[in-house]
Amino acid sequence: MQGMAQQDPQRNSDQKKSGTDAEIIAEWPLKRHERLRVSLEFFNGVWLINSRKWFETESGEWRPTKQGIALGAKHLPQLAKAVAEALSIARERRLIEADNEGGK
Repeated sequence: MQGMAQQDPQRNSDQKKSGTDAEIIAEWPLKRHERLRVSLEFFNGVWLINSRKWFETESGEWRPTKQGIALGAKHLPQLAKAVAEALSIARERRLIEADNEGGK
């Protein structure tokens, strides 16, 4: 990932986009008109990992909320390690099923 931060954003018309230079990594429903979206974005010269709630407008358009977090991509290894540890503890404490990865 470190090399990616120094490159220009790569565009691929086949990729799903949430913004000009964003690739949606994952998204899933939270409530009827709400979802969580995780994306990798190039913003103001920096690559970010963005985890944010989105809501559906009356016209059917999806828009981001202020609820979320965007971190420099350089923090992705530490974030991945922390999420893996949280997942392990949650499974151990039976907060989620051992094979539940989709939040369903």
